[in-house]
Amino acid sequence: MEDKILFRADRSTGREIRLTLREYQGKPMLDLRNFYLDSSTGEYRPTKQGISLSSPEMVDDLAVELQNAVEALRKQIAKAK
Repeated sequence: MEDKILFRADRSTGREIRLTLREYQGKPMLDLRNFYLDSSTGEYRPTKQGISLSSPEMVDDLAVELQNAVEALRKQIAKAK
């Protein structure tokens, strides 16, 4: 399986966050990781900062909690206005 980038967001110059569907030791997984721009090659390289999830149940649980966190953030932003 070839790595498939599902989401990419710039953090700052030469840095980005990627959500990638990939395979490791024959198992598919979602990988959420920081990347940096390697100035010698001009390519982005992964850092050790990130997580890999291979359990669909864990991904489902994380998705629910992320949605809850987004709702809490929106409420806090609305209060601050």
